[in-house]
Amino acid sequence: MSPDLDYRKHLKRRLHGEISNRVESLAHVRESVQKKTFTRWANMSLDKEHKIEDLFKDLKSGVTLLKLVNILSGSNLRPERGKMEIHNRSNIGKALDLLSKIDPQHGISISAIYEGIPKLTLALVWHLILRYSHLQEADMMGVSAETHCK
Repeated sequence: MSPDLDYRKHLKRRLHGEISNRVESLAHVRESVQKKTFTRWANMSLDKEHKIEDLFKDLKSGVTLLKLVNILSGSNLRPERGKMEIHNRSNIGKALDLLSKIDPQHGISISAIYEGIPKLTLALVWHLILRYSHLQEADMMGVSAETHCK
C-alpha cells in the first residue's frame, strides 16, 4: 500500500470519529433541552405537591404521570398507594390506558416509562404536549375547554 492511501484511510477514520462524537454531543444537548422544556410544560399543569424535578425519575412511580394525564384529560383515576414496582407499573399502566382511549397510536410501554428510557419518556410527554397544549392555552386565556374545542 502506498503511504498516500494509508494517510487517506487514517484521515477518513479520524473524520468519521470526529463526526460521530459531534453527532452524539448534539443528541445529548437536544435531549437535555427537551427534558428541561417538557418538564416546564408539565409543571404548568401540576400542583406543587406533584412538581417534576427530574422528568425521567419523577414519572417512574406513575403517580405524577397519572396526575398529569388526569388533569389534562379531565379524568379522575386514583393512583395505587404502594411504592413497590407493581404499584408503580400499575399507575403508569392506568395513565397509558387512559391515553390509549384518546389516541391508541402513542405506542409507549409501561416498561419504557418505569425504566426511565429518555427517548421514550420524552416521546410520551411530546405526545401529551401535542394532544393537550391547546387546552392549556385556552385555559390561560380564560376560555373554557368546551368553548375552545367547538
